[in-house]
Amino acid sequence: MRWPQGLGAAPVLRFVAVVLVPALCLALGHAPLRALQMIWLMAPVWLLWYWPLPRFLGVQRVVVGLWLIAFMVDAWVRAYMQRYYGAAPDSSLVLTAMANANAQEASEYLVSHARQAAPWVLAALASVSVLLAALWGPLAPVTRRASRTLWVVLLIVALLPYALKPSRRLHPVVFWDRWASAVSDQQESWRDLERQREAWHRNAALKVRALHQDPSTVVVVLTDSVNRDNLQLYGYPRPTTPELSARQAQWGGQWATVKEAWSTQASTVPALQDMWLQGAGSEQHLLALARAAGYRVWWISNHDDLAIKNLHARLADEWILLNRVPGRSTRSMDSAVLPPLKAALTDPAPRKLVVVHILGAHQHYHLRFPPGADVFEGAEDAVSCHMRAQDRPVWLRAQRNDYDAALRYQEGVVADTLDLTATLASGPATWIYKSDHGQEVGHTMRHAGHSPRTASGYRIPLLLWRSP
Repeated sequence: MRWPQGLGAAPVLRFVAVVLVPALCLALGHAPLRALQMIWLMAPVWLLWYWPLPRFLGVQRVVVGLWLIAFMVDAWVRAYMQRYYGAAPDSSLVLTAMANANAQEASEYLVSHARQAAPWVLAALASVSVLLAALWGPLAPVTRRASRTLWVVLLIVALLPYALKPSRRLHPVVFWDRWASAVSDQQESWRDLERQREAWHRNAALKVRALHQDPSTVVVVLTDSVNRDNLQLYGYPRPTTPELSARQAQWGGQWATVKEAWSTQASTVPALQDMWLQGAGSEQHLLALARAAGYRVWWISNHDDLAIKNLHARLADEWILLNRVPGRSTRSMDSAVLPPLKAALTDPAPRKLVVVHILGAHQHYHLRFPPGADVFEGAEDAVSCHMRAQDRPVWLRAQRNDYDAALRYQEGVVADTLDLTATLASGPATWIYKSDHGQEVGHTMRHAGHSPRTASGYRIPLLLWRSP
């Protein structure tokens, strides 16, 4: 059996391209033991490649190529997610984030993180290109019967993982099909939460009884993606909270700045679940408990978010969703929450709980403040010098400037919510300001965005004020 001669890589180089390059990709994307398991799953296609079928050479090349590319792309995706988010694709963090995103937000994520992802994409394309180039070289035939027998034995051994369901589920085609189903199931569960909300209200009615209707007001200002390390109130060298600093001086003993506040999660949906759901099996929701205690509840939001609306907002007596543009590209300013907050505070109900959910510093940072309010653009200050000393690139320093400008704009809105609470609330009043999670913007690594791997992803502010 002889193959026609043609141009192609030398046998050693072809072996490197077809065997070692995919194996190295797997080593990047998986823990050592899992990488060995994935290599075993990938092994049958190597045996197919080195057992040429002259009449089906074209089909053979397509099958081998698609099989190896699936494993390689899967490995690169996992390596990227582990590097920047410390998460596997099937983790709750990733599944909830994907279930809560739409096509527009996904595309916006790709645009905003293009610079960060570009080296990874290029490396993945390079490895795939090397593989494809090698697949078009001439193949060495198997001619001796003994080698054919050995090849059959090796093929049987290589196929053993496919007889075991836990191993078979790791194959990229199977894994990503199940992953897509898990995302779809999560979305469906959020759409069908009416029975769960009814259960929360029933449980609350059994747990709480309103003994009086004395006036009381609680305002919770819930922001997004704010790292306390970037707030002047917490010692940050830039004037990002001049108005809140003034309120702190004004209110004295009625004010508290909690120095060590942390989120339990590094992304919005799970962080809010941990905040509002209580008890074993999350059988109690704080909003349902508040309503059972006689509070009239408002949820005023500058987010357009399916998960948050169905999990939390719809438990309120009144839910007001001001933002109609989903995704990161919305330009809805947080000042939009002030008129409905004023209306809620002047409502005749004696007992009120008002949740104000603002965008805060949610990416994209430059869209979180009005045009012309980029007060730190080109700043040559202690922050800029420190980031240069950390060897942070220009694009990341620009992201920090936008982030701080977003905080500077937002804190004016937050201060206004405090002023409205102090002047309009009936009876004793409590005002709380906190973030759902933190944000990494060049604090400990070259990254801007959610960061479950670093402390910056969990550092949040917590401010409290109470009437006399």
